[in-house]
Amino acid sequence: MIKDESKELLEKTPEKTRWEIATKTYTGSVAGYDIFVGQAMGKEKWIELHDNLWGEGGKMTYPQIKEAFNIEVKDAPSAGTLVGLVALLGQGPEYEWEITESTPERQVLRITKCPWFNRYTEFGLKPEDMICAGGHIAFVGEGIKAVNPKIKHTLTKAMPWGDSYCEGVFELEE
Repeated sequence: MIKDESKELLEKTPEKTRWEIATKTYTGSVAGYDIFVGQAMGKEKWIELHDNLWGEGGKMTYPQIKEAFNIEVKDAPSAGTLVGLVALLGQGPEYEWEITESTPERQVLRITKCPWFNRYTEFGLKPEDMICAGGHIAFVGEGIKAVNPKIKHTLTKAMPWGDSYCEGVFELEE
């Protein structure tokens, strides 16, 4: 039998480094698919497919993470907590944000470092050619709606739109 060093190498690598590598690999792969499929389909058709795919992913992912971590999504801050957790699990420590406003009815999250924006930039895309904002809107919006239809998500700023950060607003609607 030939010795396989894969597991040994992985076990020697600190957990945080493994997580960083895994999430950069994931975001890099998906960004690469976005670019390739977008070029093959044309931007308009790809945006429609892209946003629908991410919306369906949000409907599935948010309830799974909510249940796994036993999070009750009852107001805007708890929606923000779930969004942060989902983002960190899938995007790793490269994803950074700050809360700029928080009441039970409304929370504003400012994304200051985004792996998707970084990967697209690494692939040489200009911000105006990035389609990540639509995916964000669909993924988060549909995901939050799946766990609490009374909470609405709106993306108000986005780095691909020329802003220096992305900003999401969660509002509890009665």
